Amino acid sequence: MQTSVDLSQIPQPDIVEVPDYETVLADVQALIVAAMPAQQQASVSAALQLESEPMAALAQAFTYREIHLLQRINEAVRAVLLSSALKADLDQVAGNFDTERLLITEATDETDAVYESDEALRARTLLSWARLSTAGARNAYHYFARGADADVLDVRAYGPETHDQEGRVFLYVLSRIGDGTAPQTLLDKVLDAVNPEDVRPITDYVADYVRSAVIVNYTVAADIYVPYGVDTEMVLEKATAALNDYTISAHLINATAARSGIDGALHQDGVVTVDLHSPAADVVAGMGEAPHCTSVNINLVVMDYDR
Repeated sequence: MQTSVDLSQIPQPDIVEVPDYETVLADVQALIVAAMPAQQQASVSAALQLESEPMAALAQAFTYREIHLLQRINEAVRAVLLSSALKADLDQVAGNFDTERLLITEATDETDAVYESDEALRARTLLSWARLSTAGARNAYHYFARGADADVLDVRAYGPETHDQEGRVFLYVLSRIGDGTAPQTLLDKVLDAVNPEDVRPITDYVADYVRSAVIVNYTVAADIYVPYGVDTEMVLEKATAALNDYTISAHLINATAARSGIDGALHQDGVVTVDLHSPAADVVAGMGEAPHCTSVNINLVVMDYDR
C-alpha cells in the first residue's frame, strides 16, 4: 500500500546548537575579561560575579541576546521546511511544489476569506510528488482530487486489489460540508480533475466510479466521574473540546473511531474514570466509509465517595 511520510514523526532539526544559559554567560564573561588590560582583568572578573555591578548586568543582557539569536536562527530554518512551516511561510514552501492554498469561503463585506488549514495544505503538498507518476499511483489520484475543490475534505482511491474489478478505479470523496456526503456538483469537479487523459493512466477507468463517501453515523454517550471540589465546568469544557478534536480526526475515509480514543479524549485532568456507553464497539470504516459523530452526551458525575 502506498503511503506518505508522516512528517510529524520526523524530529525537528537544530541547525545551531543552543547552549544553556550558564555556559553562554561564562563565555561572555571570559570575552569581557580578555578584552581588558592585563592589570584590570582580575578586578573585572570579580566585578562580573556581583549582581549589583552594571557590568554583570550587561554580561547577562548579552547572554540573553545571544541565546535569542541562536533560537531565532533555528526558527528561521524551520520556517522553510514543509514539516514545520506555518501560514505565509508554508505558502512559500508549498509554492516550491507548485501547490497553492485553497480558498474555502470568499471574503465578504463583513467577513474575511477562509482558506484551508496549514495541515490540509501540508498534506496536499506532500502528495504532490505522486502526481509525477505515470503509472496510476494511488496518491496521484488523491492529490488531483483534493485539489479539485476546497470542499474536498478527504478522498480515497481503490484499485482491483480491493474491489476485484480489473481496470476500475473507485474514488470516494468526503465533503467538508455537513455530515460529509459529497453532492453531485462536488463529485463532478473531482471527476474533471482526475479524468483528463494527461492525468489518468490510459488503462484506468474512473468515470463512473467517483462516489460520495458512505457516512457511518455514531453517537457518544458517557459518564465522567470527578472528585468533589474540582472545577466541574472547566473539566467538562476540556473533555468536550478534546472529544471534538478526536471525532474530527476520525471523520475521514477508512478511519476508525475507537472506544479507546474516545475514552482517552474524555479522560482529562480531574477525571477519575469514564464509563463509555456509546459507541458499544469501535466504529471501523470499510471501503469508502467515513465515521461521523452525530451527537455527544457527556454526563458529569461528582463523586462524594472514594472510587
